[in-house]
Amino acid sequence: MNNAKITKVEFEYTGGGIWLFYGNLSDGTFFLADGDMLDVRIINADPSRNEEECWFAEWQEEHLVRDLDTEKEGPKFFKKIFKWLRANDAENISEIEFIEEEAKRYDGKTGWR
Repeated sequence: MNNAKITKVEFEYTGGGIWLFYGNLSDGTFFLADGDMLDVRIINADPSRNEEECWFAEWQEEHLVRDLDTEKEGPKFFKKIFKWLRANDAENISEIEFIEEEAKRYDGKTGWR
């Protein structure tokens, strides 16, 4: 897994029960994450500067550094996201705590995906 620390997290609701997360990492890379399946992509461009484009596969592929292994690394990364959100007093975190619970439940398990 990427050992860089999370330095910023934003999240938004897209509808249909889907929450998307994006932010900055301490090594100068960025991340995009899907709260539905705990998928995480490490990218080399700031998604907050490309808010419309960053959710399209073409843009992501152009800026892809690597995909985290969803089953092994996804839950751990989401636990880090929530640790950062809590440490930084993020608003409305209660709306997304169910994602944190899923990450905790799947962390260390195999075959869940």
